[in-house]
Amino acid sequence: MNPPPRPEDETLALKRVLHFLKFRPRSRKEIMLYLKERGFSPETASLVVDRIEASGLSGDAEFARLWVESRLRHRPKGKRSLAFELRQKGISEDLIETALADIDEEATALSAVHQKRRQWERLDNIDVYRKIIDFLRRRGFPFALCRQIAEQMIHENGIT
Repeated sequence: MNPPPRPEDETLALKRVLHFLKFRPRSRKEIMLYLKERGFSPETASLVVDRIEASGLSGDAEFARLWVESRLRHRPKGKRSLAFELRQKGISEDLIETALADIDEEATALSAVHQKRRQWERLDNIDVYRKIIDFLRRRGFPFALCRQIAEQMIHENGIT
């Protein structure tokens, strides 16, 4: 049987976690792993994470919402890719579903393509079409939507 966590261990772990959270929000799994890697016992880590969550400084629901919001703003991705990333961060399926519920994948895909469009200006239609589809597929968008966006972009640019 493991001895109970010492108060000084808990205080040090809390300080480390607060520093860790300064850079970006973290999921429960990330915080637990961080503390484990620094030699804290699972009991101490669990107590600290519970305190952090109770204070509102961290929580998986808020983390998932912020993660999705940041990804859509800086590196737009499809729901499938975002869900995969959140699963890797230890977020539960119901929280993932909630975080992804309001995403308009078509608008997100268009936004992603508009950011890259200049790089493809000098290419012919077939190459642009392929590049758009490949780019969007790598970002986790469904194939049917990728085709639709590629056709729309070709049509909008007056290319037939």
